[in-house]
Amino acid sequence: MAQVRLEKVSKRFGKRVWAVREFDLRVADREFLVLLGPSGCGKTTTLRMIAGLEQPTAGLIYIGERLVNLVPPRDRDISMVFQSYAVWPHMKVYDNIAFGLRYGRRKKGFSKADVDRVVHEVARLVRIEELLDRYPTQLSGGQRQRVALARALAVKPQVFLYDEPLSNLDAKLRIQMRTELKYIHEQAGATSIYVTHDQAEAMSMADRIMVMRQGQGAQLGSPNEIYFRPANQFVAGFIGTPPMNMLEVEVEEDGGGLMLVSPHFRIPLEGETAAAVKGRGVRQAVLGVRPEDVAVSLEGGDFPARVFVVEPQGPQQILSFKLDEALILKSLASADLPVSPGQQVWLSFHRDRLHLFDRDSGVRIN
Repeated sequence: MAQVRLEKVSKRFGKRVWAVREFDLRVADREFLVLLGPSGCGKTTTLRMIAGLEQPTAGLIYIGERLVNLVPPRDRDISMVFQSYAVWPHMKVYDNIAFGLRYGRRKKGFSKADVDRVVHEVARLVRIEELLDRYPTQLSGGQRQRVALARALAVKPQVFLYDEPLSNLDAKLRIQMRTELKYIHEQAGATSIYVTHDQAEAMSMADRIMVMRQGQGAQLGSPNEIYFRPANQFVAGFIGTPPMNMLEVEVEEDGGGLMLVSPHFRIPLEGETAAAVKGRGVRQAVLGVRPEDVAVSLEGGDFPARVFVVEPQGPQQILSFKLDEALILKSLASADLPVSPGQQVWLSFHRDRLHLFDRDSGVRIN
C-alpha cells in the first residue's frame, strides 16, 4: 500500500469555475480517510484527479513517492468503486471479479488457478461466494455493490477510491454495508479514500475526515475532533443530526467575570473559554450548542421556553422551541420526558460543551 499526497492542487472548469482550489492533503499508508461535504464542494473532483479521470489545472499528486500527474489511470495502481456499481451485466459475477486479473497490465501471467484462488478469496471476504455463477441482473443492489467491491479488491491495488458507493442503497442496507466496508478495509490493509455527503457514514467509518467547502479544506481531523471541536461555524453546523444550534450573543463584563447575553438568557463564561474570549477582546460572538447539550427540565433551569414541536425518535425525542419569530432551538431529550406542544419548560446548557465562534469570520474562539 502507499500514502497519497496532494500539494496545492486546483481544478478549474472554463475560465471562472474553480471546483478545487489550492487543496493540500496527506493520506497515510493504510488510512481510511473520508472526504465529506455538501454537493458542489469539490470532493468528487478531487477523487477523480487522484484516479486520473480529471487532470488538475495546477498542483502535484503523489501516490507513494511517485508523481502521477501525467500517469494514465490504468498505471496508477488504484481501484475505484463507483456510486452506480459499474458491473458488466453480460458477465457472471465470477467473470466480473476476474476481469482485472485476466486483462490488467500488472496481472498478466496469472495462471487460471491463480485467478480462481483470488476470485474465491475476495468473494469470501465480501460474502458473495455463493453468487459467483449468477448474472448481476439476478442480484439485489447490495449484492451488486459487493461484486464491485470484490472486483476492486481482487487486483490488490495500492489505493482504493470510493465515490459515494452506498448512496443508491436503502437506509437499512447502507448501515449494514458501512460495517462491511470498515471490516473489508481492516482485512485488506488498504489505503482508502472515500467520498460522501453523508456525515453518519463519515463518522462511523473514517480514521480521519476532511470536511470540504467550496473546493478547499474546512477542517481535517478524527471524527471526535470534528464533532467535539469544530474549527469553524461551517463544520459545526454541517456535522450533527439535528445540527448544532447557533445563537448570536453579546459578551458583557459582570463583577469581574464575563456573561453571554441574548434576549433570552444570561450565561456566565468560565475557565479556558472565558480566558480565550477575554484575551481576544471579543464583544460579539455566535454561541453553538448541540441539541444533546440542551437539558430540558419541568422544574427550573437557565431560562424558560415553550415547546413548539415534538418529534419522537424511539428512545429519544427531538424538541423544538421557538424563541422568537426567526429563532428555533432544538434539544435531544429522553423519550420518557412528558412534554407536549405549547407546554412551558426550563432549558439549561452544558457549560463545558459550549462552542464560541467569531461572528464575522466564523472561526472558533475557544
